[in-house]
Amino acid sequence: DGETPIPNPAANCIDAINLLNEYADFYSSKNSQIKALDFYKRALLNNSLQPLFQYSFEDYINLKIKDLLNSILYKDEFLISLHGIANSLVNNSNSSVQDQVLALKLFHKCDTLINSFRSELLSNRDKMRFNSNASQIYADAVGLCYMLQKSTPDSTKSIYINEALLFSERNRAVSFNTTYSHHEGISKTSKEIRETTIKNWFGDEIPKIIYDKK
Repeated sequence: DGETPIPNPAANCIDAINLLNEYADFYSSKNSQIKALDFYKRALLNNSLQPLFQYSFEDYINLKIKDLLNSILYKDEFLISLHGIANSLVNNSNSSVQDQVLALKLFHKCDTLINSFRSELLSNRDKMRFNSNASQIYADAVGLCYMLQKSTPDSTKSIYINEALLFSERNRAVSFNTTYSHHEGISKTSKEIRETTIKNWFGDEIPKIIYDKK
């Protein structure tokens, strides 16, 4: 195989960022997660006004939200990259619990950024696309919580169950907004949406009290 051509990181253009994310998605689909991680990280570097993203994935988590917001060029594309990094950490054949915990922290960073970005959306088309991407992020986060609670002692399972509930609530909110934007009406109550998202992953392992929360 020849070397994959790399867009010039100095270009800071959306075409380069999208191409890098596409390369990363391709390698991720082929279960070549190390290459996928490299391309997602290159996309982040391309998507920055400042050299904030040349560090480890832990550094992305620890950066203050204000610093991130001041540096990001293209917000949707940044979320795609960060989401991809989290999934690649989880899907890597050598993924450890430590990798999965790091991925969960990245999902929380995505959640913070989603809340910050949403208020800036103007058109219904932008809102629909953004909410669709956000919904997939939250759905994958719920799946990760399922994996973590399966590998953790009984005494700490409730931590990841509660995390799953949090992400499921976030997913309900963006799903509601997406459906509303389509003017199709709400076919499910918020409680039904929450139950479906959680139960798809956890089945009967979730205590009934989870479903009774308002």
